[in-house]
Amino acid sequence: MVVDHEPTWAENSAAARRVVEEATAIFDGEVIEAEVAGVSPARVRAVRMFKGSRQDEFLIEANDSCDLFFDRVGERSRFILFGGPERFSTSIDGSNARAIDRLLKSDRRKDWPFVPGQLLATRP
Repeated sequence: MVVDHEPTWAENSAAARRVVEEATAIFDGEVIEAEVAGVSPARVRAVRMFKGSRQDEFLIEANDSCDLFFDRVGERSRFILFGGPERFSTSIDGSNARAIDRLLKSDRRKDWPFVPGQLLATRP
């Protein structure tokens, strides 16, 4: 999305509602196997579910250049996924995190702080 102004609180809130409504799954998790582009998806362990079917692990892959790529084992993040049921993807970064967290009633900075993980895989 391209905007020609700084989004207002109302615009950020509306965008966050759309993301939460359209997401297949939302959870706090940790990358346990890094994605290798074009070879294998990232395997992510779910710790706390907010939306979607409860499962222990999710397979996440970047389908295009807009999707996030999870190539660091140990990376901890709040994952907002689309697709499924076997493989998921996401292009949702942290730019609207606070508005999304308000809807989920969970501040990721306190409840599940981001950890960058360790780079093990490389992109081809």
